Amino acid sequence: MREWRGNYHSDAQAEALIAEAGGLSVLWSKGLLSIGIRRRSAPMAGDVGIVRVIGPGRTPVEVGGIFTGSNWAVRLSRGMAFLRAEPVMAWGPVNG
Repeated sequence: MREWRGNYHSDAQAEALIAEAGGLSVLWSKGLLSIGIRRRSAPMAGDVGIVRVIGPGRTPVEVGGIFTGSNWAVRLSRGMAFLRAEPVMAWGPVNG
């Protein structure tokens, strides 16, 4: 994950980095695996994941979030939101 820190300074640059990687799921999988965080089939409280939300123009977009045990805490352009959603992917510590 260190390789991406400081490599983008705008939404457009972040979106380009995500596209270059092949998508948010690919980027997160690579980064999280590099620090020992594994993919889970069912998230547990405290795990991170990707969920789909409705973005500008009513287009679905993927965002990262933290699973609270019942909802996903995500940061949207209008602030924080807590959503019930099926994750696209979720990751958590191996021993957690």
